[in-house]
Order: sequence, then C-alpha cells, then structure tokens
Amino acid sequence: MDNIESYLAWRGDVPIDFAPFNEVDNVVCCAISYSYFKGIVPEKKGESISIADAVKLFFEKYNEEDFINNSIISVTKVELLKWLAKSNRYKDMRLSNYVDIIDEDKQTQFAAVHIEISDSLTYVAFRGTDMTIVGWQEDFKMASEVVYAQKLAAKYLSDTLLDSTRKYIIGGHSKGGNLAIYASSMCEATAKERIDRIYDNDGPGFLPAYLESEDYKSIKDRIIRIVPEYCVIGMLLATDDSVETKIVGSNVDGILQHDIMTWQVVGCSLNKKPSHSKKSQFLNDSVRDWIKDATLDQRKAFANDFFEALKAGGSKDFYDLQKSGPGNFEDILLSLSNSAPKTKQAFAKLVKSLYKNSKVMEPRELIKNKNVWKSLILVVVGFFLIASPSQALENIGKLIILVIIVFMITRIFKLMKNNKNVIVIKKTRFILFLVLEALFLCLFLKQEMLNTLMNLVIAAILFLEVYQNVHRVIFDSQITKARRIFLSVEAVFSFLIGSVTLVLANDINSNRLIVLGTYLVISNVINLVVYLYNKMKYDLE
Repeated sequence: MDNIESYLAWRGDVPIDFAPFNEVDNVVCCAISYSYFKGIVPEKKGESISIADAVKLFFEKYNEEDFINNSIISVTKVELLKWLAKSNRYKDMRLSNYVDIIDEDKQTQFAAVHIEISDSLTYVAFRGTDMTIVGWQEDFKMASEVVYAQKLAAKYLSDTLLDSTRKYIIGGHSKGGNLAIYASSMCEATAKERIDRIYDNDGPGFLPAYLESEDYKSIKDRIIRIVPEYCVIGMLLATDDSVETKIVGSNVDGILQHDIMTWQVVGCSLNKKPSHSKKSQFLNDSVRDWIKDATLDQRKAFANDFFEALKAGGSKDFYDLQKSGPGNFEDILLSLSNSAPKTKQAFAKLVKSLYKNSKVMEPRELIKNKNVWKSLILVVVGFFLIASPSQALENIGKLIILVIIVFMITRIFKLMKNNKNVIVIKKTRFILFLVLEALFLCLFLKQEMLNTLMNLVIAAILFLEVYQNVHRVIFDSQITKARRIFLSVEAVFSFLIGSVTLVLANDINSNRLIVLGTYLVISNVINLVVYLYNKMKYDLE
C-alpha cells in the first residue's frame, strides 16, 4: 500500500494554498525533524532558509558514508529530503529556530525546528530519539521523572512562539510526540494561546500525576494522537483514554511499525485500522504491570544502571556498540553485575510481568519443556555467581552432590529392603552405589577439586550450547533473521567464555565468575522471553 514517499510523488506538486495541511503533512514534518541540519538551518530568531536550499547544503556537506556510519546523521530520512527538495508543496517552506542538543552530563538529547507552512501557519517539530545511548537512557527515565528534554521543550516554545499573527501546530514522533504535549501544556500562557493543535505521533505516555494536572487539562482538547496497529512505544506509561486515538496501518510488521515512513496512506489521509494487534497488547500490558509493580526508585535505578553499563566500554551510540566487539561486551556485563540491588529487583519484576501477561502459556507446558528448565537453572546459577563469586561454584557443587548422595542412599535402602533372592546383579549394584557415594563424599569435602569440576561442567554446558546454536542456525529454516543473528552471537560468546572457563578451570577469579554469571543470566533470560513470546505469537495467530 502507498506510504509517505508515495504521497510525496502523488501530492508533491500541489501547493499548500490549493490543498490544506493534513495529517499526512504532519507525518512529513515529523520526518523532517530527524534531519541533521546543524550549521545549515539558522538557530537565531528572525533568520530562516528554504527546505530546497537546506537540502542542497546538506548533500554538499555529507556523503553516503556519513549516512551509514555517523550515528547522529544516520537518523536523517535521506530519501525523503530528495523528494522534498523537488516538491512544489514543500520546497519553498522555510526552516528556522533549529536546535540540536546532546548533553552527556545531563543525560539528554533534544532537537526541534520550525517549519513555516504558509504566511499564517507554522509547524513546530520535536525530534524523537536518535541512535545515541544517552537519548534512549532519557526515554527510560520518563518512567520515573520529568526529564530535562521536557523542560527544554517547554522553554523552546515559550522563546520561539512569538508571532501573534500566526497559528502554530506542535508535533513530534516518538519521544517528540511526548515533548509536543508536555511543552504545549507547560509553556508560557501567551505561547499556549497561539497553539492551534498538537500531533502526538506514537509518542510514549506520561506519569499519572501529570495527566491529572491542570496544565495538561488546559490543552488536552487540542491533542490528535496517531499510533500504528502494532503499537508499543505509544502505549508506554499512562495515556489519556479520553483523547481520540487514530490507529493506522503499516507496510511492515511488529515493532518496526513505529517508523513513520512505513505508515500507510490513502489519498490525503493515513490508512485507519479498527484496533491494536493482540501481540502489541501483550507487550503493553507487561510494561504497564512492571511500572505498577516496580517502585519509583527501582525504575530510576534500572534506567540509570542499564544505560551506564552500555557506556562502560566508551560507547556513545549503538554504532559504537556494534564496532566494539567482545571486549566491550565484557565491560557491559561487569558493569551490570555491579549494579544497584534496586536495578536487579526492577529487572526481576520486568521478567515477572512478561510471564504474568503471557496467559496463553500453561504451567504444565513450561514444566515439560527441557529448554525452559535448562534456561531457568542457568539463570539461577548465574545469580549465584554474581551474588557470591568466591563461594558460588563450591556451594552449587555441594548442593548437586548432596542431591546425588541422597538419591543413592535411597537406592541403597531399596536394595537392602528387597532382600529376597539377592542375586549377583543387585550385590554389584549395591557395591557400585557405595563406591560412587564415597567418591562424591570425597568431592564434597575437597573444595579445590569441586571448584575445578564445576568449571568443567559449566564449560561443557557452554560448548553444548554452541553446538545446538550452530545446528539451529544451519539447519532450522523456520527461525527469523534476527533470531539467527542472536543465536550466532550467543554461540560465539559461549565458545569464548567456555574456552576461558576450561583453560582456567583451576583458577577461581571473582571478576571472571561475575562476568560468567551475568552472561548466563542475560542470555538465558532472553531465551526464556523469546520462547514465551513465540508461543504466545503462534497461539494468537
């Protein structure tokens, strides 16, 4: 079905004077806000540049390599800019009041621009989250506090909505939609009076207290909310059910529908859908339950520690993470393992909420599934290694041996009880049980031998996981590309960590065991979540 680019090809030659601004134009303006126009679009009040001239300067300044490798520039909708520059509808619109801020210290990412639609109408577009880690860190902080970008957005409107002869449309996509609503409600009264309407395009919600405030209620009637059929981002946090929400179709599946360039267009409108998909409702319920269950302090600690861990190896964006390799991964694991107890509690509650909302999963099915059992056991082992690295291997080994000894004692009693016609086989089995029990008891008392044995067992489990993952990647044609990549990466790390564990089987190093434990927890929690999600997905289809 037609999308935004199709609309530009069909409608691009019709000036705004002949065909009024519509909801698809709103999406186009949001897409423009992702353009990296620093040094191109004027920041000073009273100065402006046409879209055609701005696009020309952009392509003179940056090349194809920048679009791929520079995380700040890569969010620019490059193909869209090419359409806009030759479109009669958009090319003469003027851009002004450009601002683009990334502040590591204040953990904020903020960008906005004015788009002069006509002599009497301006669209103020707030950018959503880019590929910087600090930008996503700020998004997660919205679950516990008013973030700095929201304060900047309110000040931006107060400082730039100065023309009393103009009407202003405020809008944004993703975090930009959230900023559009918050800024409109919290800006100065004179600026607020000039706001005609507010477009929230799949933006996350707010803390409940804000939705009850008089500031929010003063602008809620001007909000137009648009979300995709598979809506996850736009359903995060609390939303106002009294605001009419338009659900639209997309040309892609799953969470990729968050990309506004994939939204379907019919004529001068977006293609409407009757309801959200059941799959997205599952994720929404899970996150909302987590927000209710986890305390404010736990959510704040989780958001801070998780993203600080991503930056532990020096990465500033997700492109850096991709390039950094296993060394940075170890830094991340070590940082996560040293995170605050509140972070670990919040993470545990997130997993709990995911399980709680996967109602299609029967407990009996979980119990019968060997992979689920394996993942659960390895998660528990991982937590033991993180909590007490110096004693974990010994304690886990003793627990396992104790279970084996108890099992053998029960078998010996059964053989002794059945004393009728005790044949050679039973005597041999009896002696074998006694010998094995003595051997395990010796292991129980020998700490060094026990630690070495447990290291060897963990290495064997990791190598077995390598074999299973490689086998699935090569022979299982039904798994998705994303799952294939994850299994390949997991196989590489399992092999590396398994090899180190095997070579250093006699060495008890706390940092190595913490990294091992964190890896076991993360990889197996991901496997459990994927299993639950896939089971739910097949049952809903």
